[in-house]
Amino acid sequence: MPPSSRINQVPLDSVIDIQRDDGTHDIDFKVSEVKDEKMPNASIFTFIKEDHTLGNMLRTQMHTNKDVSFCGYKPDHPTQHTFFLKVQTQQNTTPAVAVSRGLRELLFTVHAFKVQFEQELCRFEAAKEE
Repeated sequence: MPPSSRINQVPLDSVIDIQRDDGTHDIDFKVSEVKDEKMPNASIFTFIKEDHTLGNMLRTQMHTNKDVSFCGYKPDHPTQHTFFLKVQTQQNTTPAVAVSRGLRELLFTVHAFKVQFEQELCRFEAAKEE
């Protein structure tokens, strides 16, 4: 491979699951939380091996939660599959609970979309055969 094409090459271990020497997998360390000392009731979550796709969908989903005061995300670097999600919540919940709820709601939405898409695809293929 010519050197110019390796400049922005994504490292292989940033997109696939690698088993570590101690037997753990990278997937075991997918999300980490650090409390934000500058804002009350806020945390910064690091999502490893994820990018804008999940970051933007999760941020949008979090905005539907009335207990979330602020939610924003930013990618680490274009060649790194990592993003940071900053969440501030009201005092009646924690950022970790809000993110967990947002992920569950997002899974439900994506599943509902998949079911509807598959139904429409079957309907389209049936109409095509007629």
